[in-house]
Amino acid sequence: MEDYQNPYHGPFTAWKIEGFVACMRMALCKSKGASVWHFPFWYLSANAGTGLNNGCEGEAIRFLREALKLSRRNIRACFCDIEPKCLEQLRRNVQSIFGELPDDWDLKYYPMNNIKFLDEVSKRIYEEERNPNEALGLAVFDPPSGKAFPRLNVVQLARRFRKIDHVNHWNLSWQAMEDGCNQAGQKGHEHFLPPSEMIEQIPKDFWFVREPCRGNSGQQRFYTLYGNNWRESRNRFADFHSTKTFQGEYILRTYRRFGDPNQGLLFE
Repeated sequence: MEDYQNPYHGPFTAWKIEGFVACMRMALCKSKGASVWHFPFWYLSANAGTGLNNGCEGEAIRFLREALKLSRRNIRACFCDIEPKCLEQLRRNVQSIFGELPDDWDLKYYPMNNIKFLDEVSKRIYEEERNPNEALGLAVFDPPSGKAFPRLNVVQLARRFRKIDHVNHWNLSWQAMEDGCNQAGQKGHEHFLPPSEMIEQIPKDFWFVREPCRGNSGQQRFYTLYGNNWRESRNRFADFHSTKTFQGEYILRTYRRFGDPNQGLLFE
């Protein structure tokens, strides 16, 4: 069978994945405490893709690698994509790369939209967890467009499971266009929230924003947010900065870092 290629693979995919991996390491390491290490770790990949495209390993494959490196027990990996072909290819890629995975790991594939996916996984957590409110994990959202981001469902997930960390990846070029549509009063663009509003709506005590990828003028640019509710956090990890620091606030509030003289403040 011919390999299916993810059509959303772009020039900044490798950079994006490295940011996801930094968040994966943070979330997995935080779950290494003796009191929680044996609990299931839920990994929710809302836009999993094929896991491998044009020589670049996707976030689904990279998460499994990181979990294996840490010998993390009881992985509950939930991979979603609206394209069944993507998940079929992901399943084959996982098998060809890893072969047999640990017996206490459980990988499931969800060929559906994100709204149904989050509902299905939430039900599963309530069924399988002895104390669902204490479920540990990481949810990664990398929508191909703002309308593909189920904002209300993501907020509900965060409120139900406060110990499942969140990663949200956004396209800045789309953000600017959507902001213009919202300012002009056009309907249908409310799902594409500015990052400051997203931080307010998703109940996480600590948020980190990644230093943006600087592309040439005219190229699409991106930012990544990571949020958690761990008691002890830090001001920085990898190239992520706490939004409570000057550097993190600066990244959130200004577009000037990208060297585009035609853009003013993006997140005002």
